[in-house]
Amino acid sequence: MLARPITALPSPGAKPVPFEPKADGFRVLVFTGPRPYLQSRRGADLRGAFPELVRSAAELGVEAVLDAEWVVWGAQGLDFPALQERAGPAPGSHRAARGAGAAGPSDRLRRA
Repeated sequence: MLARPITALPSPGAKPVPFEPKADGFRVLVFTGPRPYLQSRRGADLRGAFPELVRSAAELGVEAVLDAEWVVWGAQGLDFPALQERAGPAPGSHRAARGAGAAGPSDRLRRA
């Protein structure tokens, strides 16, 4: 589910509202197993941009779908421009210069 802006916080005593922090990254569906696949929110194939995530997904030893937020850590914290560079026209070409990425799983989805 995509986040949506709100204008005010719920009033005290209101029904609990589920929430999660939003990192400055890419939402990625990670299909694990012997033939891992990375998919952007819009359906783009991200395997070429994030080969280390593909390798990690293959090594998990189970078939599952992870809903994750992919970020790049820079010297001052999250570095969204570096993440955009990695997923740009030449995926992975600036990976060594701009730092490695990290995935924070949001949800585990069951494979049918």
